[in-house]
This record gives sequence, C-alpha cells and structure tokens, in this order.
Amino acid sequence: DYDPAVHADPADARWTALPFFTEGTENEPTSSGWDAQFSDTVDLAPYKSDRLYIGFHYVSAGPASGEGAVWRIDDFVVSDSDPEAIILTSSLDEIEPWTAVDVSGNDEWSVFFLDDRDGVAIDGTFAQVGNEDWLISPSFELGSEDIPVFNFDYYTEGAGPHITVQVSSDYDAAVHTNPSTATWTPIAVDLAEAASDVWTSFSGISLFGISGEKVHVAFKYTNLGGEVPVGRLLAVSNVCVFKAVEAPALKTGLT
Repeated sequence: DYDPAVHADPADARWTALPFFTEGTENEPTSSGWDAQFSDTVDLAPYKSDRLYIGFHYVSAGPASGEGAVWRIDDFVVSDSDPEAIILTSSLDEIEPWTAVDVSGNDEWSVFFLDDRDGVAIDGTFAQVGNEDWLISPSFELGSEDIPVFNFDYYTEGAGPHITVQVSSDYDAAVHTNPSTATWTPIAVDLAEAASDVWTSFSGISLFGISGEKVHVAFKYTNLGGEVPVGRLLAVSNVCVFKAVEAPALKTGLT
C-alpha cells in the first residue's frame, strides 16, 4: 500500500520483510570486504499486485557505536519464474566477456569508477582525432517467437553525440574485424533523456523481431574531432536482456 504521494516516511506504509540469504551459505553477507555476493532467489508470487514496491531499508546504530556499515546493491533483477527468461546479464564492472573494438581514434573503452559504481566507459572529450569504438556483448540465442527486452544503465558528461545502441544476428568477431561491416539494426533509445553526471536507467527496450542463434547487442561510440573537439564521457553498466511475457508498452509523443 506504499504511495510516495502519501507516505513521506516510507515506514508509515505496510511492508513485508523478505529474507534474501540463508545463514551459513556463500550467499550470507560477510562482515567486511568488497567482493560481490549473490542473493538467494526471492519468490514474489505471494505478492502479485498491479502496484508493487520493493524497498531496501538501511539502519545504522550511529558512528559512536562503530556498527555502521557500507552497503552497495547492484544487478537488481525482477524476472519471470522461468530461469531461462534471463538471456544475458552483466554488471559491466569489467569488459570481459564483452568485446571492445577500437576502429579509429586514440580513446578506447575501459573501466571507470563514476558516481557510485564501476562501469565500462570511454572519454573522447578532448580528442582532436575522431573516435569510433564498439562495445559488443557475448552472443545469445533468440527465437522468432521470443519477446526480448533490454535494460541498461547509462552515464554521460559533456556534449556531443550519444552512443548508439545496435543489434546484429550476423556479427562474427573472426570475420568482421571492423564491426561496421556486419549487419546492425539501430535500437531506438532516447538517450537525451539521461541526466548529466549520474547514472540513468533505461528499461523496457524492445528487441522484438530480432532472432538468430548468435545475436549480439552493441554500444557504438563516436565523437567529433578537430581543433575544437566535441565529445562526451559515456559509460554503461547493468545490462540485462530477458524474455518478457508480453511486449512492452509503445512509447510515443502523440497526444
């Protein structure tokens, strides 16, 4: 029953605590360290609703007691109960197993810490030589009847072109040393909506109509070189491709 317009203090709403780890297992959070740990799978079937909120409630005893802790939450995914619904998921806190291809220019994809997390980024802000760089996912299979949906987080600073999001069913790294020689379909994502200097989540991006045994999604970066270069610092993280039960709602500017 949580309503942000009503419950200025979320604690005034009714919440159900959901255990997310089993004591004594590898999923139990450790008392120290920054190593990523996976939670248990949490069953949300008893809570089916047309308006469901999931909250993370942090409480600290205060610095005097020394019991405060730093928590970081990443790769949060709500999916169909079918484990095969998740096709591809990657936090992108490192490049592998993705493929970074530098077609032109002096800047390349690398791991940056931006705002609150690591992401795979590229910075052509001051590059007088134009860049073309691709970040390409591992391959995955899509059937003709699948309804694939794509989510990712995006970070931007500066001015200039945004990345383009593209998908291919015939890209082969051994054949297409220049990814542009493969067949790519641009995916419509309005990245101009992204706020500057923070991560912005883009979700519900449809890949419907794309099928094949070896499908790849890619982020293509370009900048405008010259004596007065125009380019952005851009980064991506938390990529997830999954099979939806129904197609996402169509977004239009029509009224």
